[in-house]
Amino acid sequence: MSIGSSVTGFFEQILNPVKERLSSPLGSAFAVFWLAFNWHIIYYFLMSNDSVDHKITMIRTTMYSTCNGLIYPLVWAAGFCLLFPLLKNIANTIWSLSDNWSSQFSGFILKTSTRLTKEEQKQHLDLLEERTREHQKTVEGYEKEISELKNLLKKVDAIKNRDENKNGVLAELDQAKETSPDEIPSSELVQIIKSTDGSHRLKKYLAQQLLLNVDNQIHKRELQRYEAIIELLAKEHPHGWVVADIKTSNSQNTSIHAVKADIEKMSMAGIAEIDDSREKSKAFLSQDTVNFIVNSKAQ
Repeated sequence: MSIGSSVTGFFEQILNPVKERLSSPLGSAFAVFWLAFNWHIIYYFLMSNDSVDHKITMIRTTMYSTCNGLIYPLVWAAGFCLLFPLLKNIANTIWSLSDNWSSQFSGFILKTSTRLTKEEQKQHLDLLEERTREHQKTVEGYEKEISELKNLLKKVDAIKNRDENKNGVLAELDQAKETSPDEIPSSELVQIIKSTDGSHRLKKYLAQQLLLNVDNQIHKRELQRYEAIIELLAKEHPHGWVVADIKTSNSQNTSIHAVKADIEKMSMAGIAEIDDSREKSKAFLSQDTVNFIVNSKAQ
């Protein structure tokens, strides 16, 4: 065992009893009251600039007394230890009495209060149920109104979207109508004519303008010649196509004279135009036909 541990054990044996005494109620109270009576001694010893010998001599001769150092702190500590439990018990007794009186008073109030009869209880319950049903009906009414307003808003939005789409289509149609036929590229016209929907619309347009029946076999062959001519006019748009022999989709050859006669028929119907002022006749698509082809794409 080392010297350090021996010294530590020696001091612990001395200090432990002191700690036990000071931790007792009487010891703690004595320490507090001793400080209360002798605080000026500690203050002087710690804060004075005098030498230690002078401080000790000053404390012994003028500042320390047996009454302040032992008797008064001991008396006050003993009185505190005796009176504190008594005061504590008195306070607990007062609290218990107050709580008991409060409970008795509450019981008295409940006993003396007028209680509802069974009929009155039933009336109150019926009134509560009636108010609950009225509230529920009001809530259902508001929910129904909210649902109707939501449906109305959906319809308004649908109409608004439909009007916007309609306005957009009309704007495109108006733009197409306002566009000069000469500004339409020939490749776009040919692409529309060769499409399935464009070809079908063109055939109906030619039949309507030339008073032909699309279901009649003879008229079908005639319409095939007109479609072939329209396609050639579209390819050379807007410069015009020099009238020449053609071959239809069913490999039927048509002479230049027959082609010119067909173009003249279409000119009379407002489908095409022909210029005979030159050495070689030239044919052009009419403005109405160009607009119809472009509008077929928009539709």
